[in-house]
Amino acid sequence: MFLGILAHTLTFRHVEEVLGIRGFSTGGFIMNITDVRVFPVDEDKLKAYVTITLDDCFVVRDLKVISGSTGLFIAMPAKRRKDGSYKDIAHPLNADTRDRMEQLILVEYDRQIKHSLESPQTDMYAAAEHE
Repeated sequence: MFLGILAHTLTFRHVEEVLGIRGFSTGGFIMNITDVRVFPVDEDKLKAYVTITLDDCFVVRDLKVISGSTGLFIAMPAKRRKDGSYKDIAHPLNADTRDRMEQLILVEYDRQIKHSLESPQTDMYAAAEHE
């Protein structure tokens, strides 16, 4: 019941029309992000956790919307190594795919933030839903 309120699913046909994106080409294979779920958090630099679904059959969790010195960007899910550094678990293989992925995610993030300003009581449930 709350899922529809907490994590808005982007209407991809609309966003694809606006941005001119039909899918991500990976050398002849077209991969589509078929679902984006944004879970806003109230932290300094971390603005939201994101879960994406590829072709309605593969989920990638723990992407992050980060506020950096030049604006918002998307951080890929990463694992901490023994030496304290981080290594991406999953990531785009080229800049074009990363740019298109970021566009879709940030459009949904903006939409979610606008919605949460209209309905602030749902924010406290969003981070819990992510876990």
